[in-house]
Amino acid sequence: MEINRVAVIGLGRMGSAIASRILHSGFEVIAYDRCAAKVASAVSAGARPAAIPADAAQEADVVIVTMPDELACVDVLLDHGGVGETLRSGGYIIDASSTATEFGVATAERLARFGIIHVQVCLVGEPVHARLGELKVLAGCDDGDLAAVRPVLDAIAGHVVYVGRDGFLADESMAGASVLAMT
Repeated sequence: MEINRVAVIGLGRMGSAIASRILHSGFEVIAYDRCAAKVASAVSAGARPAAIPADAAQEADVVIVTMPDELACVDVLLDHGGVGETLRSGGYIIDASSTATEFGVATAERLARFGIIHVQVCLVGEPVHARLGELKVLAGCDDGDLAAVRPVLDAIAGHVVYVGRDGFLADESMAGASVLAMT
C-alpha cells in the first residue's frame, strides 16, 4: 500500500509536532482537532482541515490519533462522526493516545470488526523530537502491519522497536526492557 495522505487527529503539543513533521516529510496531511485555532495553525503550515474525525479519515491512507484519554479516544474513533465510520476497510490507525492497556486491546477488537487495523504505539520523547523526526516508538501490531505503516513512523521516529502483535499491551515487562534499551 502506498501512503500519500495521513490524517492527524488531536493537535495538542505532540499531535501538532507530528503533523508538522509528516508534512515536511512529503505526505499530505488532513488535520482535525476540537479546537479550531489548532486546526487553523495546521492549515497555515500546509495541512487540509477536517470538520469532524470522519471527514479526516475518509480520504486518508493512515490516521494518527493522539488523544489525552479514553473518553476522547472513543469519541474520535468509535462514536457518530468518528474515524470508524469512514476509514476504508484495510485502513490503518496509528494510536498514540494516552489510554490503559485493556482499552487499547478492546479498541483494536472493535475496529477490527470494520476491517480497520489498529497499530498501538508508545511514543518516547518530546514534541521537539517529533518535529526533528527523532522520537523513539514502540509498536504493537502484526509485523506486516508495521511494515505497511513504517514510512509514516520513520518520518517521526529515529528508532522504531517492534514489540510483537500484542507487544507492550500484553507484556508490560517487554515494554520496559525496550524503553531501557532505547535510552
